[in-house]
Amino acid sequence: QYTTKRLLTLMQSYIVKWKFHCVEKQVAAYQKFVEYADAGYPEDKFDGFEIKFRYHAPGDGTGVIVCKADGADAIFKHFAPWRAQFGMELDITPAMSCAQVVESHRQLFNESA
Repeated sequence: QYTTKRLLTLMQSYIVKWKFHCVEKQVAAYQKFVEYADAGYPEDKFDGFEIKFRYHAPGDGTGVIVCKADGADAIFKHFAPWRAQFGMELDITPAMSCAQVVESHRQLFNESA
């Protein structure tokens, strides 16, 4: 049986960068985001997905999310409604923690020695 902590370590980390190309869509998205925040961020954590950090740069219409997901379906479930409603450009990149990078490179260097 897996604990919540174990499940989070099995999920892949992602860095998600967003950008609005239209100020009107950005304003509409932030109106919706205020409602979302007031509701307690209901879709920030569900089975197979969790947002760890979210940072906004509203001055240039961009932001960054660090999340964990167990696959593309979970990523789609969270981000697709925002993209569909507000036309956000999303750049979704798999990421590694410091510990993962160190261990991966340690193995690589040992194999190539």
